[in-house]
Amino acid sequence: MENNVEEHVQMDESVASMEGLEDSSVGVSRDEAPCDTTDDDAISVEASEGTGIFLNIDSMEDILSLNLKGLSPHETRKFQFSSLEMAYEFYNRYARMNGFAVRKSKILYSKKGEILQRTFVCHREGFREDRGLTIENRKRERKPETRSGCDAKFRVHIDTLSQRWQITVFTNQHNHELLDEKYCVMLPAHRRMKESDTVQMNDMLKGGIGPSQFYASMANQAGGYENIGFRRKDLYNQIGKQRRLKHCD
Repeated sequence: MENNVEEHVQMDESVASMEGLEDSSVGVSRDEAPCDTTDDDAISVEASEGTGIFLNIDSMEDILSLNLKGLSPHETRKFQFSSLEMAYEFYNRYARMNGFAVRKSKILYSKKGEILQRTFVCHREGFREDRGLTIENRKRERKPETRSGCDAKFRVHIDTLSQRWQITVFTNQHNHELLDEKYCVMLPAHRRMKESDTVQMNDMLKGGIGPSQFYASMANQAGGYENIGFRRKDLYNQIGKQRRLKHCD
């Protein structure tokens, strides 16, 4: 198991425009409270702000151009995002390249209902909820436990002056094995058909090529079945979804 060292990135109030956070926000949970600034592992982004050097992430092309393999929390100081979606895609890409997946977690709203802050966590964060089911009254076989209480997280907050999302917490401590990148694509969060895959699938189906042949073709293009970003089951699910939508129309 990797012995990762926990690191945090935190913003000083003079850096992040968090004015009115306590006055305008509602329902701040303990998990969403500001981190302890006395933490020895806390890294301030003040130096980055002082130089005015930020790397703006505005599109998926920007994210795909980055090498996020082994990116340290300290190095994340330079990134800021045009939208919350871009912040999520950035962390999701980082997770895929570093052996884990992402779940969306807590949200901090203003009184006007606007999102001020969002936290994303490792897919193994927390523990499964105990619903009091026993072997006798369980209808389906219990699935294997996948959560381990992992504390890795990524938090962004909107800067009210620039209206860009900045990283306030980046915790890189995992309490479980991280997967090799080639296997990481099989985690549910990373297992999805891209729009280009769906278009190619539809073209081949119209040409009389069956799903199994299409899947084999994708494996050939990707250099092996393990490099396809979705399973055969996901392919059939997509076909079924399209048929249902067509039937509804």
